Amino acid sequence: MKYIFAQIISCLLFITPYLCFAQKHYPIIIFGGGTSGIAAGIQAARLGTETLILEKTQWFGGMLTSAGVSATDGNHKLAGGIWKEFRDSLYLHYGGPKNVETGWVSNTHFEPWVGARIFKNMATKTKLLTAEKRSLWKTLAKVNDKWHISYLQYDTMHYVTADLIIDATETGEIVRYLGIPHAKGIDQSEDFPNMANPIKSPIIQDMTFATILVDHGPDASHKITKPKDYNPELYRCACETADPSQKKQSSLIDCAKMLSYAKLPNNRYLINWPNCGNDYYADYLDPNQNLDSIWLKANNLTLGFVYYMQTELGFQNLCIDGNIPCSFLPKSDGLINDPMLLMPYIRESVRTKGEVLLTFPHIEKPFDQKYPLYRTGIAVGDYPIDHHHKKSPEKIDIDFFDYQCPSYNVPLGVLIPKGRRDILVAEKNISVSNIVNGTTRLQPITLGIGQACGTLAHFIIQAPQIPTFPVRTIQSSLLQNGAYIMPYIDVPPTHPHFAAIQRIGATGIIKGHGVIYKWANQTWFYPDQIISEYELLSGIQSIYPIFDNVKNGSGAPLSIEYLQYILSTVNHDINAQTIRQAYKSHVGKKLKKNHLFNRLETAVLIDHLIHPFAIEVDIMGLPIPKK
Repeated sequence: MKYIFAQIISCLLFITPYLCFAQKHYPIIIFGGGTSGIAAGIQAARLGTETLILEKTQWFGGMLTSAGVSATDGNHKLAGGIWKEFRDSLYLHYGGPKNVETGWVSNTHFEPWVGARIFKNMATKTKLLTAEKRSLWKTLAKVNDKWHISYLQYDTMHYVTADLIIDATETGEIVRYLGIPHAKGIDQSEDFPNMANPIKSPIIQDMTFATILVDHGPDASHKITKPKDYNPELYRCACETADPSQKKQSSLIDCAKMLSYAKLPNNRYLINWPNCGNDYYADYLDPNQNLDSIWLKANNLTLGFVYYMQTELGFQNLCIDGNIPCSFLPKSDGLINDPMLLMPYIRESVRTKGEVLLTFPHIEKPFDQKYPLYRTGIAVGDYPIDHHHKKSPEKIDIDFFDYQCPSYNVPLGVLIPKGRRDILVAEKNISVSNIVNGTTRLQPITLGIGQACGTLAHFIIQAPQIPTFPVRTIQSSLLQNGAYIMPYIDVPPTHPHFAAIQRIGATGIIKGHGVIYKWANQTWFYPDQIISEYELLSGIQSIYPIFDNVKNGSGAPLSIEYLQYILSTVNHDINAQTIRQAYKSHVGKKLKKNHLFNRLETAVLIDHLIHPFAIEVDIMGLPIPKK
């Protein structure tokens, strides 16, 4: 009786009384059903943990759907996991890859409502997942090791509890509300602490209220009403502007190419144009700013751009698509009822202070850093550093061409706020530097981040008392679900040895080679390249202390004798016959005399015979010694 009385008093003193009577408990509750949120929810539920997603709008998919940015950026040749599943569904809907290669900004274009339908179907088919649309969270409090949450759906208030929550919102709503340490704006000292004069500024990236135009035919005329405060001078350089993909800025984009930038199937056009177009700057992360005013001004800028295209560029045949649903939310919730999409395209959020901070040097030269964070990879990206600052009120002397990097992976620790186990972060709220956010913010990457976050959440729920995070267990689960943990472009998920190459790559025993390449950076494993004794020994020394005092091997190609020496040093039961049998079983051929091993064969044999991926690593990528 005393215990019950104490609980009632606790509720009355510390939290809103109705939170004491939560109707439903979910082990995991996710705030935001955008790219990361929907992927996290699907993955956690598929693994067996009951999960709830709370999404404000009537569509799941965030940037790809509600914000209308339905021309994906990056990971075209690194399609794995839920990103590949989503893209395959688009191929099925439109009749194949060629039918979504309609614009030049991307290899994958689609109508936003088609993407929303695919995400809805994926969520509906996932047992243990409750995905609620039009749901606005109202209260959030931690009481007796449980999160107590209330949310409004239509006119009904719901009360739920959770063991763990994920902030997958577009602007870090939960991180900011809870006061979790985070960064905002530009701070180059995060990436380059020894830089003499690093740039530090509260400026964030421009946002965009996109829209979709439909072509009604050459003889049609569908001019919209002239927007209030319309100023054609804002759009004068939209055409005949320098091509942003060219370093020398000499190739010009004419009006027709500007329009076809993100042409969608079925004669539709996504209007998300950075050059004298509809990018808009506002500090929407400042709690003192009026979001209604910001969204309205951004909306009007886009309407003005449409009017300019119709009246001055000759595109009177294009009009805002009637299939675009107006936002159901009232103005007080930051969205407005105009003929635009459901929410703005947000490129930057607050960046949580996590267990790991991913900085530019780690993605530029991952194998040369003090901490091998690449060993903890849980998602991959190949998009270049891309920042939008042209509409900033102050000049920002940052050119993303100054920060070029190969493809990379995202370490597990960026999902975990420092010192916490009861909340994770995804979407653009992860622990990266401002520079790195310029690539990790893209849609296929945030889908992968979300899938990994859902996986991590599931395993935390399964073992809440374990103080460490099971890096290898999480990576193994992701590999079983077809996701990449290493960005090796030449060994895709369809390859019979994909998982083995990914595992050995994540140990660092055999390292890939990064290449900076236009808008789709690369890292190559070179599976057919002959490996040397030196390369194998130098890689294996970082995992097995037993090799610390062994002299480096020569530059000679790897022979069966030297491979036997390496493997038998780890496991005394391995001999030449063991290697020959494993070669025949796993490579599928008889090992010939004087055979010289390539990188793929070596990786497969090492993976099968000594299992180095089974050696657990900590959140920094360092091997954990066995007790």
